[in-house]
Order: sequence, then structure tokens, then C-alpha cells
Amino acid sequence: MKRILEDVSVIGENIIRTGSDHRLLRSTICVNAHREERIRRAQRPAGVQEIHAERFEQNLAEQYLEMDKSITLDADYKKLAEALKKATQLSGKRQKKKNRTRISQETIHLMARRPQMKADGVTSIEYVTLCKMLRQNLKEDYDENRKKRLKEAAEKKSSLKTVERDIRLKQHIPVALKNDIRERITNRDRMNDICKNFYKNFQSQCSTKAAAHGI
Repeated sequence: MKRILEDVSVIGENIIRTGSDHRLLRSTICVNAHREERIRRAQRPAGVQEIHAERFEQNLAEQYLEMDKSITLDADYKKLAEALKKATQLSGKRQKKKNRTRISQETIHLMARRPQMKADGVTSIEYVTLCKMLRQNLKEDYDENRKKRLKEAAEKKSSLKTVERDIRLKQHIPVALKNDIRERITNRDRMNDICKNFYKNFQSQCSTKAAAHGI
């Protein structure tokens, strides 16, 4: 909370009377969306682990034997929680990622070659040819995957609209626009203003031309 709350202070009783010994606090909430997103991604779990049951029981028994009895129940509970956590870490293994079926191995090989060719300074003709082949292969792979998914959905009598929405490629979102003086704008609000002004001027020009021609 320290990164979100700033200028924290106590409200005096001469301003607000609470009728008790408690005092109210006031602060300024400052949220940086980009920083919070980076923190969220950093705290994301590494992946789902698959726990081996027999190995877990064995590791837990070993951890339990190493535990020393404490005087208080809270201390025993803390040691038990640590033993469970350690036994889980020793008994788990990260699940293998599923192989991607949308892109063929040939296309993946071309995608790996492209940065290598660019780093090695290969002639432009060979590089352009590789890029064309890569674009063509990507298009064919996506079309083939789309037909396959729709065919499977039809055979299972599933919703075709749901499958179509799942396999739809991400729409392109512009990350920057240029204003009237050719200045590159990356702020989303200013980009929206540029788009609004463009269409507003476009509509006014169309209305003026239509009025001039008596339409």
C-alpha cells in the first residue's frame, strides 16, 4: 500500500469528532497503471504444478519427523504450514506446455531464421524472400487451423460463433498517431482527440460539398 497511498496524515479531533479514542486518516491515492501491471505480471505464478501423491506423502513424513514440538499451538501451526509448503515444492513438477497447433513447425523454423539473417547482415533479396514466405505460411497455417477448429465444432455440434470468436486473430490497435504538425502522439486520450477532430472535419467538409451541389 505504500506505493499507492501518499501524504498520509491524521485528521484532528478539532475538525471531526469521532466520539472515541480512534482518529481518522486522510491520504492521497496515486495509482500508476503501467507500474501496477508490471507488478501484477511479476507476481504471476510460474505455472501449474502436478503433485506426485506418493512422493508428497513421503516428503511430508520426512518433514514431520524433523519438526520439533513447540510450546505454543501457533508455533506448531507455522511449522506445519512450512512443512506442507516444502513437501509440495519437493513433490511437484511443472506441467509441460501444450504444443501449439496453430502454427506449423516449418513456419516456426522460418520465424527463428529471420532474426538470425538480420543479425548476420544477409542480403536484402534473401531477407525479403524469407519474409514473403513467412507471411504466406502464416496465412496458410491460420486458415488451416480455422477450418480444422470449425470442422471439429460442427462434428461435436458446438457453437460455431464461440469457436469463431476464439480463433479470431487479435485486431490491430494503433500505438501512435501523427497530428497536424506531424508530431508523433502516443497518449491514448490525445489520440482519441485526433480521431474525433479528423472525422468532425471530414463530416463538415462533406456537408459543405453536399450543400454546394444542392444535395
